[in-house]
Amino acid sequence: MQRLERQVHAALPLDLRHHCGVAHLENGELRLIADGSVWATRLRFESPRLQETLRQLSDFRTIDRIKVRAGRINVPTIHASPIGSPMGTPTDPSQAPAPRLGKRMNQIGADCLRACAREIDDGDLKSALSRLASHLDC
Repeated sequence: MQRLERQVHAALPLDLRHHCGVAHLENGELRLIADGSVWATRLRFESPRLQETLRQLSDFRTIDRIKVRAGRINVPTIHASPIGSPMGTPTDPSQAPAPRLGKRMNQIGADCLRACAREIDDGDLKSALSRLASHLDC
């Protein structure tokens, strides 16, 4: 299964690789799991191109459809690091976790939302933007 997942990840755009996993391959159907509805939608959009690319590989020659659902994907396993690489880093770059936004990015987002709220005349929208900004405050 890991070999299949590596092949699928290699055929995906970089931003999708860390948000997708292979659930099953059987009877010509490849089932993929994305770690959220946004990523599942994006993966569905990519699936015709992905299917065409994967069919060139021997493991996927028989696929005739790709099904995608949102769900929980496996967290990458941290293996012993090869000589010369930092300890605790994944040995396979495609298994690295997606970067997370830090406090600084949240603060920048909150500041932008407040700036937008100041410029908007619609009271309901202004209030909604301000509430959203308060959730991002660190």
